[in-house]
Amino acid sequence: MERLLNLRELTYRNDSVQILSQEELSECARLFSENYGMYRDESPIRPGQQIKLSETYYKKNYCRDDYYVARAFYKDTLIGQAFYVRISVEGDRYITWVVQLVVDKDYRGNHIGSTLLNSIWCFSDDIAWGLATANPCTIKALEAATLRRCEVKEIGKRITLIDQIRELIPFAKDADLRLSEQEAIIQSKFFVDNSQYGNIEEIEKKLGVLEPGDEWLCFTFFDQKLDKELCKKYIDIFLFVQKNNGVLHTTAC
Repeated sequence: MERLLNLRELTYRNDSVQILSQEELSECARLFSENYGMYRDESPIRPGQQIKLSETYYKKNYCRDDYYVARAFYKDTLIGQAFYVRISVEGDRYITWVVQLVVDKDYRGNHIGSTLLNSIWCFSDDIAWGLATANPCTIKALEAATLRRCEVKEIGKRITLIDQIRELIPFAKDADLRLSEQEAIIQSKFFVDNSQYGNIEEIEKKLGVLEPGDEWLCFTFFDQKLDKELCKKYIDIFLFVQKNNGVLHTTAC
């Protein structure tokens, strides 16, 4: 279905999770529960059913120091969110981990996810930017936002740095890792069904093959070289939006 999106109607906010009202947390829970995805058939929790989170979950796990949320609104309706943790390391440098990224399925294909990540990461001087995911599209959004490729060898070299922020991520702090020259995988025990996504084989070649309950551990780093192809794509998107006066004509998926 073709969708005309007026970018002038899109707004973004970036806040500490602790300042969100009960109503705002409820909206975040609704967006996630209606749009994130399904559990795998092998899941010990609600196999084959919609993945849902409650407002209480957000209060318990995300209303904490160092937790923030970037949100996207279209005509005052919440259509995307990225919850993240940001901590200082090595003096005045930072590392950031996005713990949740979700976009309303009716608005996908409009660079909402990439823009949310850009609002957190792009042009920052953080030492590292990362996340754990079973969604190849999220990995591509990470790479597009940081203009760097996610590479197993780079993650392995810096796992001690990553461990500093991993301690603040409830699902990740005690999770086992599989790190080698061929894989960077965290056993998060989150049984999300990723069979509907494309580019699975491409990511498996880069980061390893997931077993049920696994996610890819994905990070890029400030001292990596900028990727020329990603830089060109970033410029092309910017010029396209400029040419079309802020109106993005896309195919929703």
